Amino acid sequence: MQIPSSSPTTGATVDPHAAKMHVALNVSGMSTDLKQKLAMGAIDIALVKREPDSGPSWAAWPQVLLWVKGAGVDSAQGVLPLALFPQGCIYRQRAIRLLDLAQRPRRIALAATV
Repeated sequence: MQIPSSSPTTGATVDPHAAKMHVALNVSGMSTDLKQKLAMGAIDIALVKREPDSGPSWAAWPQVLLWVKGAGVDSAQGVLPLALFPQGCIYRQRAIRLLDLAQRPRRIALAATV
């Protein structure tokens, strides 16, 4: 795997010797849990999702979210069935907040677990 010396998105630099370092990468958990572990010193670094302007960060970039539905689903009327991540997920919070602002009825049809 090639490790770029800099990122055009964030301008962050990477140690050219990083490929020789003994690094453990564990991809798991919700951002809220990872932030707590980071604060407690249980982990050294975390990639987390958060609201814009919610504090300092080493690097940040926006993510555009899209509403997705099946081709045969009429989402214009009635209660909107949602598939969401667990409580604490920023995507879940944003979806519910936007639906509340639109006064759109909804139900959680599927809730993922982490």
